[in-house]
Amino acid sequence: VAKGDHPIAYPWATEALILVAQYLKPAIEDGSNIEARERMALADTYAGLSNTSSSTGLRHAMAHSISGHYPDIAHAQALASISEAIMSFNVENADQKTKRRYATISECLGGERDPEEAIDRLSGLIKEIGLDKTLADLGVEEEKIPQMAEDAFDYMKGDIENNPVKVSKRDIEKLFKESY
Repeated sequence: VAKGDHPIAYPWATEALILVAQYLKPAIEDGSNIEARERMALADTYAGLSNTSSSTGLRHAMAHSISGHYPDIAHAQALASISEAIMSFNVENADQKTKRRYATISECLGGERDPEEAIDRLSGLIKEIGLDKTLADLGVEEEKIPQMAEDAFDYMKGDIENNPVKVSKRDIEKLFKESY
């Protein structure tokens, strides 16, 4: 959904999502499932190619700020913990192109072609794999939220500007608090 999207990124991103929906949970549940692990490696490659050609957005900016203050929080966990709030914000404030992209995410994750359902589908997947933790669960101190929002702007401004919906520091603080 990045604003800096490139036409070549779209098929890589959608194929990565389809593979993740099918193989992530089996790969986690059984590390000896070579097919699931190979498919996840392929999904990771596709996602990397998509990110390289279009860059990332707000979620990565905020997750890097979390990891900067709390280096023991894995990047994937930080991304998972803030995903629902950011997706909700983006869908609520999105233009039609962005809403279509979120509808595609829902469809790739096995749902109806509905941008609102994309939020539920991703949240369900996050819960299934055990990454459904709030920032409070992870030990993030609420009083650090203003500084984390400031740091996201200072160090990851490009990703913030690449978000499909314009976002302010106040919005980022609010999204961190919603994820708390």
